[in-house]
Amino acid sequence: MIIYLIFFSLISVVYGVWSMLRPAKIAQANKEFIDSGEEAYFEQRRSWIAYGTTPPTEPAEITRRGQKEIAFGILGLILAAIFYAIDQGA
Repeated sequence: MIIYLIFFSLISVVYGVWSMLRPAKIAQANKEFIDSGEEAYFEQRRSWIAYGTTPPTEPAEITRRGQKEIAFGILGLILAAIFYAIDQGA
């Protein structure tokens, strides 16, 4: 279980760093996707409205979400270290 926590925490940290390195590019791609009218699945736009999950089109919002991803990833790594210490009998 600890290995999964470490793996997903590292993915979260890398995703957060990646999004913070290029927020303008991601925001532009999101804006183009939203403006294109394409949907990845049936009634995608309706679910965005219902759940408030519309992709961000502002670089500041992407940076904020990247910071959250990094924070959750670090929290996961800390929890993995605690679990490992408990497992080792420390």
